[in-house]
Amino acid sequence: MERTSLQAPVAEVVLLEDRAHVYRRGQIELPAGAARLVIDAVAPVLVDKTLSVAAGGRASVVSARVERRLIVRARDGEGDLAELERQLDELERQLETLSRERAMVSGRADALDALAKMTYADLSTDVAWGRTPAGDVATRLGELRERERADRVRAAELEHDERELRSTRERLAWRVDVATNPASDAHAAIVVDLELASAAAVELRVDYVVPCACWRPQHRARLIEDEDGARVELSTDACVWQSTGEDWTGVTLALSTERASLGTEPPRLVSDRLRWKKRSDEVMVEAREQAVVDAGLGSARAADELPGIDDAGEPVSLRAEAPADVSSDGRPHRIPMARFEAPAEVALVAYPELTPTVITKVTTTNDNAAPILAGPVELIRKSGPVGRTSVLYVAPEERFELGFGPEPELRVKRSVEEDREKSRVLSSWSSQARTVKVALSNLGDEARRLQVTERVPVSEIEKVEIAVEAAKTTRGATQDADGFVTWTVELPPYGTDQLQLRYTVKQHDDVVGL
Repeated sequence: MERTSLQAPVAEVVLLEDRAHVYRRGQIELPAGAARLVIDAVAPVLVDKTLSVAAGGRASVVSARVERRLIVRARDGEGDLAELERQLDELERQLETLSRERAMVSGRADALDALAKMTYADLSTDVAWGRTPAGDVATRLGELRERERADRVRAAELEHDERELRSTRERLAWRVDVATNPASDAHAAIVVDLELASAAAVELRVDYVVPCACWRPQHRARLIEDEDGARVELSTDACVWQSTGEDWTGVTLALSTERASLGTEPPRLVSDRLRWKKRSDEVMVEAREQAVVDAGLGSARAADELPGIDDAGEPVSLRAEAPADVSSDGRPHRIPMARFEAPAEVALVAYPELTPTVITKVTTTNDNAAPILAGPVELIRKSGPVGRTSVLYVAPEERFELGFGPEPELRVKRSVEEDREKSRVLSSWSSQARTVKVALSNLGDEARRLQVTERVPVSEIEKVEIAVEAAKTTRGATQDADGFVTWTVELPPYGTDQLQLRYTVKQHDDVVGL
């Protein structure tokens, strides 16, 4: 059957985490009867079982398949290859000869230079002892310098010739490699057989799935501070990679977090055996870190995130703002997806236990209809880019925080002192006091207001008691339910301040592990 070529460019692409769903559209006028259409230059890596073809109008699809072929560049004749290899061997010999001659000439020039230096040293000695040099010393030195100069010039010429010869050898070696290992390229085409009852214009819709394509979200946050207040402009881009063998030009790009490869099988049930043992008289405890979860404000996650895109378990679909071009080169392409601007609250915060700096914390709300997916965030202020951070999943209308880096004019220094007291007579309790001191300084000419947060351990058992000594703590501050102690500090220009926190940990003698 005669083949008819059909132009069916890529019209839409739906990108998933590790694959892409490609949609092609094409239209052609066909006579009545059987017809075979060929769509060239499709991705050789497309998954055959996902190929789907639909025809509009009075045409019916009889069959659709993928044909692949490997195009191999013809190799040069055996005689040409033998001649190239002979020329390459000759160049290797010439390079070896030039290298030996250059080394010999350079060594001779160095020896002449050393001889001239020794002659000058001998002249200095003769003059110091009042002896008259024999012969015309100036003439002999001039001859030495002339011979050395000639050798230096010759060495430079040989080095230039050797460099040119190496370039020629590299080009010849490339030709030999091409002649020995012919290049190949994979091509694929979709062949569709149709049946038409009468002549008509047929619209063909083709879609298939390809691997070697993925996307990840990237964000850019710009902090704007002017007379209207502070606000954050957040833009989201999709960083797209694809190496499928076909270019996507002017396509409608949709991005999804659906995981088509995940199955729906229930988890495997295993036996959970329970055993009993005698209760120990000792209470084993340990100190552990606990993430405090605040719903609606950048919720922390106690467990590790799943690899890929974090969508909080709810599939998200996004669409590019304009037609996109993504070439099959394996390089990242940034595609604009969404942008919004929202009012923000700017505050200076310090967590001395974590870092000896004061951080600019910006709190804002996701005013976009779509969620903000977890990913890296590029931070921009009036002065330009100031760093990078990351954001977790943020639902629409949810408040979240961004850290815009340290304030260079503010300094923080933290120190800790511990005092352990042994259990007293007739007492089964021992205590340990800890004093935390935080020194603050402002090197700028403007007053600054900041919030300093320290933490106190929180006990979960009765035989361990932790209490803050308000009398020995700055401003009598106490901890909240999560163990955080917070102060609001006003630092004048070029001013300093110091905070102190003292708390006591009392434990029963039955407790071990602290």
